[in-house]
Amino acid sequence: MTKTHEKTPHPAPHAATKADPQPAFDPAKIAAKARIKLVVLGRHYGSGDTLRQADKTIQAAEDPRHTAALAARGWSVADTARLKQVRAALERAGGVRDTTLHGKKITNRAYDLAVTDAKTALFHGRTVLANCVDPIEERGEEGDEALATQISVALASASSDSHDDAQVLRRHVQTISAALSLAGVAAEANPRGGAEALAELASALRDLDKVAPLVKTQGAPAETETMDLLDGLIVRAARRARKAARVAARQLGDASIAAAFDLGEIKPRRVAKAKVPEGAAKEPGEPAAGEAPPT
Repeated sequence: MTKTHEKTPHPAPHAATKADPQPAFDPAKIAAKARIKLVVLGRHYGSGDTLRQADKTIQAAEDPRHTAALAARGWSVADTARLKQVRAALERAGGVRDTTLHGKKITNRAYDLAVTDAKTALFHGRTVLANCVDPIEERGEEGDEALATQISVALASASSDSHDDAQVLRRHVQTISAALSLAGVAAEANPRGGAEALAELASALRDLDKVAPLVKTQGAPAETETMDLLDGLIVRAARRARKAARVAARQLGDASIAAAFDLGEIKPRRVAKAKVPEGAAKEPGEPAAGEAPPT
């Protein structure tokens, strides 16, 4: 999957970006572990969207009515300056893509749908599996203690935390499926929806396999990875600014502060076929309730 550099006009940089050129941002300075997380996050957003969000956040942060309020609540002038650097780097990298119904937008839709459905199935499967532990322990048959331990290991290794990486989700789906299929577990799981959970997990696994070719590998072009990295940095920064703005709005009694930092430009391209328990986004671009913030 590659990112096309479309000739569609993109949002003009904020005036301050042109008037006050920022030092060049060097993506190579990002720590390796953080880089992986940022690339995974960034692949879910179009650069046209992240550029527009960066402009909106920069404009709001540089508004004199907001600067001091945010500086005391987790978003500094230096954070704004860095966001401007990242925005400029993305623009230099050719940062307009997926502004049509072709290419990455459709790719993202298929990928995100598979990921969303896998999360739903994983939540379902984990719940059924976890609810089998007590009955297994209480029946006290030979081997039940070891079986309960196996379930605990499976639940711990297939965390309920939300994952946007299809490969990670695939491993977790397989782990929960295998645990539900154990003979001693199936007897307790089936009356509690185990068969339905296994069918949902199997369907999710097939969908994840279908989108596997759409996921970039280590052999993906460096340019594509860099653009994903920069997209991820912008999404992260906009979320942090939004959090600071919400605190300021609450403490100062001024809802307009939070409104100025809304994340409407970076709505993840995700369409769920079923409701994900504790997984509905609170607002565009923000992590879902009960899930670890995507990074």
